[in-house]
Amino acid sequence: MMRTKSSSWLTRLGRLMAMVWCSSLLFFVASSSAVYADGVTWYVDRAGDSVSDGDLATRRGTLRFALAHADSGDFVSFQEFDLIAERIFVSAPLIVPDGVSVGHTRSDPCGSYMQPLAILQATSGSVNPVISLGAGATFRQFDIAGGEISLKITGTDADACGVALGLLYDDDGVLLTMPPARAALIIDAAGAHVTQSAINGPIVVGAGGSDSQIGDSVSGTGDANIGFCGNQGQCTVSILGNAETAAQRVTIRDSFPRALLGISGPGVLGGDDDPTHVNNWARTPAIAGAYTYDSFSTVEVTGTANPLSVVDIFFVHEGIIARQSPVTSDAAGQFVFRGPLPGSTVQVFAISTLNDSTYPNRVGSSSQLSGNVAVEPGTASPLTPRVYLPLIVRR
Repeated sequence: MMRTKSSSWLTRLGRLMAMVWCSSLLFFVASSSAVYADGVTWYVDRAGDSVSDGDLATRRGTLRFALAHADSGDFVSFQEFDLIAERIFVSAPLIVPDGVSVGHTRSDPCGSYMQPLAILQATSGSVNPVISLGAGATFRQFDIAGGEISLKITGTDADACGVALGLLYDDDGVLLTMPPARAALIIDAAGAHVTQSAINGPIVVGAGGSDSQIGDSVSGTGDANIGFCGNQGQCTVSILGNAETAAQRVTIRDSFPRALLGISGPGVLGGDDDPTHVNNWARTPAIAGAYTYDSFSTVEVTGTANPLSVVDIFFVHEGIIARQSPVTSDAAGQFVFRGPLPGSTVQVFAISTLNDSTYPNRVGSSSQLSGNVAVEPGTASPLTPRVYLPLIVRR
């Protein structure tokens, strides 16, 4: 009897453990598939460009095949694309459908354009655009070369991160420039995010591109883009508008020069909360001075900008532009930056981004670039408190 009871007890224990194991397995499976709970994964496993080159049963084929069949919530994976940085020669625009993620999802790291999952190279300068992103689409870790337009955002809340536009890195990591004929980036929809990317060509933000972010957000410091245009690595940003409307709250904290074009409607210096006003700029900062008091080891930069705005200070040294840690202007618009210098011949300029919560409908609007100011030796910092010795009265 004891042996029977023991055997029965062990049987019940085994069943209980099996139930626990099955429950754990189901939880693991559910957790693993939660990322793509609303869709399926498509695998790019070849470098062709044919829309019919693939297999629906296994969901494997070319990138164009995967995009032609993917639905919102689906993920297009390159984990089976064994040829690292292999070129896909694109003969017509590749359209990423609404809600589809390519390369990585938004919950994953962006990856680096210096180690692309694949290089997308237009077969002619008439491919316009090479990549088009729909609403909620995500596109990460690719190089795009040639074509008329590298990347066009046509749907709201699209995300491009870790991409090179008009540039590519070969198998040896050598940078090659292949700029688009017209523009590297066009944003025609609201809420776009283009971050941690390399850009070699003009950027255009249409009237519908409100709340777009090119580089860091107002509070961020790790999403900056880098430009490869011009003598100092700058690419121009044009924000288009007309007499009635223009994109509002466009955040551009990169060093790219920018221009507001086609605006003839009303507005207020620095922007305001009236949606009928087309002026979305923060006031251009004015640098009062950039002085060193320790033989060019450090610098003190003072100036004015919009009150309570984020002010980015940039150094230009030997042709290299480097953004410094941001500072915040006070309620009167005064700002002070102090930091180390990279050398004795440094030019300084600034950008302001509105961040006053009193006016939520203008938070995120960035300014034009200020004029450059050379760092000069100073005799005494006007911000250093003076020390007064006690008065000695002789009798």
